[in-house]
Amino acid sequence: MTRFQKYVLTWTLICVWLAYEYFTLIKIPDLSLLNHLAHEFKFGINDKTPTLSIQAGRPLSLALGWSGFGIMLVTNFYIFRKRIGLMKNWGKLPGWLDFHIFCGMLGPAFIVFHTGFKVRGLVSISFWSMVIVATSGVIGRYLYVQILKKRSDLQNEAAESEGAIRERLSKDADTAMSSALIFVGAGNATHSQVTLAVLFKSLIGDFKLAIGSLPPLGIAAPKGTRLLLAKYAVKKRQILFFDFYQKLLGYWHSFHLPFAFFMYLVAVIHIAAALLLGVNR
Repeated sequence: MTRFQKYVLTWTLICVWLAYEYFTLIKIPDLSLLNHLAHEFKFGINDKTPTLSIQAGRPLSLALGWSGFGIMLVTNFYIFRKRIGLMKNWGKLPGWLDFHIFCGMLGPAFIVFHTGFKVRGLVSISFWSMVIVATSGVIGRYLYVQILKKRSDLQNEAAESEGAIRERLSKDADTAMSSALIFVGAGNATHSQVTLAVLFKSLIGDFKLAIGSLPPLGIAAPKGTRLLLAKYAVKKRQILFFDFYQKLLGYWHSFHLPFAFFMYLVAVIHIAAALLLGVNR
């Protein structure tokens, strides 16, 4: 399991737990872990409200809101890591990117529960900007990973894989490699034919690989050959689409950053209004 997959699993478990707590606090408070902890530490509980409340403006809602906003602010450490010279040697950039995306997914999850699934008024503008930023962030990571390595390095790796495949499959190698390219969404596409439709096919190919599916062979072959074919096909696709991915990443930056700025601006206005005017929603 890769580092990013671990982050996604962690995010999923946290969301499931929050959904469980949200449901139990409404329907069966006695089954809520948060409710028991609130009684233990006297958090948001008094004689008038013996059960922890999920309503806007109450301690739990505010805690989720501040936590979500704080986590969203943490995403900016990735930008600092890229741009501030003092931080250039603070870990590898891909690791920071994965953490950036993780926080960009976790923060919105907390915000969603903070709103109680009721998004209206000024906060709805920030909320939907946040959704767009989080979603586009995952897409941006995908594009970034495709061009993370130099084209020359990809060509060398693909050539090594091709040599190993030809050694294993001999005369069937060309057919197997062609099928593998189709499997990962490259097919017979050329540089001039790379379109968003081709990108969609490559996304489907990567999804199939992510769930453990590998290119079909139809012939007897040494163990590990299908995995080798998958790695070869992905490298060849990255080489073929390299310029296209670079161009899309440029467009992505132009789309992602304004929404991120607007999200923070409206969020700050919402927080200021809540603190100064007592507006809870």
